[in-house]
Amino acid sequence: MRKKILATILVAGLLAAQTLTAFANPSDQTGVTADTGHKISSTFDSNLDAEVLNSINTFNSSSTKSLKDLTGLSAADGLTALTNVFDCTENNCGETGSHTVTFNVPALTASMTNVTIFHYNGSAWEVIPTSVSGKSVTGTFSSLSPVVIGAK
Repeated sequence: MRKKILATILVAGLLAAQTLTAFANPSDQTGVTADTGHKISSTFDSNLDAEVLNSINTFNSSSTKSLKDLTGLSAADGLTALTNVFDCTENNCGETGSHTVTFNVPALTASMTNVTIFHYNGSAWEVIPTSVSGKSVTGTFSSLSPVVIGAK
């Protein structure tokens, strides 16, 4: 009788544990999070140019992510993408001016160099001056929109 009760409890526990994956971070963001004033999304502004959106979707779905091909910037040469392209927005939509955002990047390791934030400013990709502390990467933006983080 005890074995049947124990087996029933174990099965119930296993079934309950299977539902926990619903609470995981979205895999398309590779675990990237932003400070409390900003949010990360894989959904992009409907005003984004269709060609740019297509190149972002191609980049995000590719197993070999060429930052140089995506951005067209020489600063991207030799860098590996640590994230997919994601949309960063502010929690208070009324804020204007510069935005200093700190991202937590789980894929970042201490041995990586040349950590760079690339930002699509509405007409072209640009390099955002970046500071790094542990797995945190901080940059200051004049506007928020698609972002990708790379490093050597």
